[in-house]
Amino acid sequence: MFAYIVRRLFQMGITLFVVSVLSFLIVALAPGDPYDKTLDPNSTPADMERQRDQSGYDDPVIIKYKTYYGNFFSDLGAAASINIFGGSEDYEWKLISYRTREPILPTMWRKMLITLPLV
Repeated sequence: MFAYIVRRLFQMGITLFVVSVLSFLIVALAPGDPYDKTLDPNSTPADMERQRDQSGYDDPVIIKYKTYYGNFFSDLGAAASINIFGGSEDYEWKLISYRTREPILPTMWRKMLITLPLV
């Protein structure tokens, strides 16, 4: 019975890894990038390139996945709010939405207070 449980846990770990890689690749290999919609339309190409470089969007896919996976287990809020695919290790993470430029936690709590009574 113990061997069966260990085998199933091992299979679960492999399955979760494969699902995380596939879900990451679906988003990472999609055409376009988040900065097409979020930057000011009057931005220069140099501004767009600087933003992509600062966020790590131009990094190789394996580096993006390492950062994505690390952020998933360490700081999901910042990973989802600052940049989708990661960034440099020395980047100062702040919980600010890249889309609205507002803090995430107050917005999240405000929406949770509305949602929780419905549960």
